[in-house]
Amino acid sequence: MLLLSIAVFASSLAGSPIWEDRRLIAGPERTIADCFRMPFLGTYFRPLVSVSFLIDRGLAGGVPFQFHQTNVLLHAVAAALVMAVVGASFRSRLAGLAAGFVFALQPVQTSTVAWIGGRTDALCIAFALLHALGLFKARDCAGPARLVWLTVASIGFLAAALAKEQALALLPLAPLAMACDPSPRFPDRARRAVHATLATAVAALVFLILWRNFGGKAMVLVDHGWAYRLRLSGQSLLHYALLLIVPNPISMHAVTTTPLQSVSPWGTALAGYAVLSGLVAGGILLVRARVVAAYWLAWALLAIVPVANLVPVSSLIVAPYRAALSGVGVAALCGLWVSRMPRHGKVARCAAALAFAGAAALTAWGSTLWVDEATILRTMRRCDPGSLWVREGEAGVALATRHPEAAEASLSRWLDWAFGGRGWDDPQSIGGRFRRGPFVLERILAGNGDKRAPATAVADVLTLLAYARIDLDALEGAVRALAAAAVLDPSNPSVALARGRLWMRRERWADAVAEFDRSIAGNPRVPTAHILRGLCLRRLARWRDAESSFQAASRLEPWVGRTWIMLSEMRARHGDAVGARRALEAGRANARTDVGEIESLLGRTRSPSGDSGQSSGHSH
Repeated sequence: MLLLSIAVFASSLAGSPIWEDRRLIAGPERTIADCFRMPFLGTYFRPLVSVSFLIDRGLAGGVPFQFHQTNVLLHAVAAALVMAVVGASFRSRLAGLAAGFVFALQPVQTSTVAWIGGRTDALCIAFALLHALGLFKARDCAGPARLVWLTVASIGFLAAALAKEQALALLPLAPLAMACDPSPRFPDRARRAVHATLATAVAALVFLILWRNFGGKAMVLVDHGWAYRLRLSGQSLLHYALLLIVPNPISMHAVTTTPLQSVSPWGTALAGYAVLSGLVAGGILLVRARVVAAYWLAWALLAIVPVANLVPVSSLIVAPYRAALSGVGVAALCGLWVSRMPRHGKVARCAAALAFAGAAALTAWGSTLWVDEATILRTMRRCDPGSLWVREGEAGVALATRHPEAAEASLSRWLDWAFGGRGWDDPQSIGGRFRRGPFVLERILAGNGDKRAPATAVADVLTLLAYARIDLDALEGAVRALAAAAVLDPSNPSVALARGRLWMRRERWADAVAEFDRSIAGNPRVPTAHILRGLCLRRLARWRDAESSFQAASRLEPWVGRTWIMLSEMRARHGDAVGARRALEAGRANARTDVGEIESLLGRTRSPSGDSGQSSGHSH
């Protein structure tokens, strides 16, 4: 199983960091206690994921290969656990073996393994399987052994929840494991179901207590009304059903339901609810028959409900990694199908072989796309051209690689599509077009999701477009885009940040500082705003004010070495030689970038030939 996992995901081992990966690799956590105290990615309570990244950093520093390797190993362990758990549940080695191979090759697991940030789902799956293994082992034994296995199940459930809160949805599986296909040696099903439920409920209670005391920061999401919510939820259910049952490149890489909405908005939503109703009805029949297939069907359904957009979710509207936990149930049912396949059914065996080969090819191909941001975003855009998140990501990569013309073209195409033509950067007319065009709001909602209001989403796109135009020296066009953005969302801190950049380009440092102040007042947790403010204040020779800006940035991103260097310089400029050295020492202890330059500057401060403050000050 390990060799199979490595073979399928070998191309991902050389992948570069994508999206949040850089932050995860650098990581602010220094101790296990930090992993519980500091929210994962500043938002979530997933301490075991933070612990896993802390271990990787200790083993290999910031080398991405180590983090990719851990993901592949976790997938191999999970595949082995699928074999063990499914085999134990059906009391069939063949079913377990087939389920393990299906899981190892499952296209829905691609981003979970190939993307470093998919670690959350990989860990959650492994621990959820440990919970299931404990339940089925406890089902088939008595006495102290049963108590041991129930303890294993309880620990597994707690660990799964500490990796990703989605695991809490699997709580109803505890009594179901005891009720389905019980051993004739142990007729006390009801008592066993109660014990299993209590063991799992205790683990859930412990998680809730920990979350209550150490939990992450609550996100403020936007709810667009029940009509939108019901339609989006039905489309999401259909999307995930297609991804799990008949995967294809579009379902693997779409991050909105726009491809389904383009077919029929309410038709695809009703189809999603029809699929759900059919599966629930089938599950009820299986429960009455007391067959273990009911457990795995319930697993697949319970795991998908929390991410089906019945309530607002952050970031992407749909994402393949959110269905990875549900994929375990689908793999188990596939394993059962293979084990019940007639020995002489050539057609069935050929169909199974083709399905395995197709899944393996699709997964291996999908793994090759996660080598860098540009490649995966380009694929996502082809599969889901209406996604605003993808367009913004592509534009960000283009700007970072100094291709502003590509960013400008991509964002302009999306705005043309959303508004049905040009004129969207005209401050005089954009407000009216946004409010009066019914299809405009519809398209923005389809491509945006719940993290931002539609007006804020368009303002953010126009702001990013302004950055591209600034880099192209099309300053008048940048001014026009920012003016249009301000009409839609006057208090948007991103707009103020971009205006500050525009004033920097024109070397109007005081005006830039005023805009950065507005941006920080709206959102004080953006390090870039503090850094740019500090650079402008440095130009104005306001050393102490610049020091406060770089100090704020160093608190937000302590792993960025350049910020500590600038903080040291500002202190040296106003004569605080001791403080300058302390900033460099703090940088040496916390930074993951520019470490060599920090060491060099510290070496100069120790040199008998120069003053420590002057050394730091003149080095920049």
